[in-house]
Amino acid sequence: MKLEQAITNIDALPPCGIGFVTPGSRHRGEDAAILAARKKVYVAAKARHRELWNGDIKRLSATKGVWLNPDDEISEINQIEEKVA
Repeated sequence: MKLEQAITNIDALPPCGIGFVTPGSRHRGEDAAILAARKKVYVAAKARHRELWNGDIKRLSATKGVWLNPDDEISEINQIEEKVA
């Protein structure tokens, strides 16, 4: 598999740990703008069709840090960030 194809495959399925943005978008610093735009869409959709929503809108804020193998301290920091966001 070529490197370009591998990168395309990775970007095809954005992971939840970085807010469902692609790794490429995250790396280029585009995640905050993407998530802000997505939040506007979710808020408008919820306002139009409240009957289809049974809870809050999912967390749509940029993640401060990302680790491949977080230890306990980093996991605690992420949990605190999610509660604040």
